Amino acid sequence: MKTIAVNPRNTSQDCSNCGEKVPKELNIRTHSCPHCGVVIDRDLFAQHDKRKCGDKYQK
Repeated sequence: MKTIAVNPRNTSQDCSNCGEKVPKELNIRTHSCPHCGVVIDRDLFAQHDKRKCGDKYQK
């Protein structure tokens, strides 16, 4: 497995399910997308989004 650095900026605001930006303050701990309806813990969501970004660079 290869490790790839991913810029964490906005990883908890860009919806990895639909790609829309969902701005939120740091104290909001749940990602709830009004565009596609996905609801997930903000930290888990950011982790998923970073992994998705890394996958783009491996291909």
